[in-house]
Amino acid sequence: MSRAAVAVTLALLALSGAAGTSSAAPTRQPELTVPADITAEAEAPTGAGVSFTASAVGRENRSLPVTCSPVSGSTFPLGHTTVTCTAQDRPDEVATKTFRVTVADRTPPQLIVPATLSVRTTNRKGAVARFRASATDLVDGQLAPDCSPRSGALFRVGATTVECTATDRRQNVARASFTVVISFSRQARRARQAALYSPVAGAVVGAPPLLRWRAVPRATYYNIQVYRGGHRILSFWPSRPRFQLHDSWNYHGRRMILTSGSYAWLVWPGFGDLARANYGRLLGRSTFRVQ
Repeated sequence: MSRAAVAVTLALLALSGAAGTSSAAPTRQPELTVPADITAEAEAPTGAGVSFTASAVGRENRSLPVTCSPVSGSTFPLGHTTVTCTAQDRPDEVATKTFRVTVADRTPPQLIVPATLSVRTTNRKGAVARFRASATDLVDGQLAPDCSPRSGALFRVGATTVECTATDRRQNVARASFTVVISFSRQARRARQAALYSPVAGAVVGAPPLLRWRAVPRATYYNIQVYRGGHRILSFWPSRPRFQLHDSWNYHGRRMILTSGSYAWLVWPGFGDLARANYGRLLGRSTFRVQ
């Protein structure tokens, strides 16, 4: 072999050896770990706060920072949200994964109904019973319960079960019941002959009662006063022998609320011009209890 051929052969062998011992490392994505899909229960109208953990390992088992959007601990709205997480080792070694966070409203509203409601009556056919039921939902807020029989209906003498339901916009239903007991009382009949008719003295009511008393001939108005804990909380001058109490009212610049407890009420008839304050004798005093 000529010297020129030998030189070419040696040069080729040298190039082949150099290529076989190259130190360049191949591209490899980080090992990125994200949670499985998450389902969370709604905590408020805005959704729910959801926390999660994502991790990544790069070359030589080095831990890598992971960036997720939305970030862990964010408030996720109702419905489905895709979370995208990314980890990077070298400029050309990037891993990306996604998972889904679902916020669902599966919690029924909180439904509050009265305890057993007792009403005495002199009417053998029964009595009108008024009560209050309320409902609150984590997502929808205040709801109006549906009760059967409804408040203000005529209840027959005896025990009647009232069934109430509250349904939110996602058809989660809360159910509760209570009993209305209507008692026929001869003592109540005698009480009706007194000046203050209803509620019967000592009655327990579950809603603001309608106060009724005997009409007085030639009376042009009446003064009704309501007391709680020995303190007067209302004074009013209706022209008719009845007055509907409400959940709240203003008295002497203060906000009064009809809360649970015992109440006393008194009525005087008035004659002529209200400004003259010409009152007759006290018609009577009675009591009721709000539960």
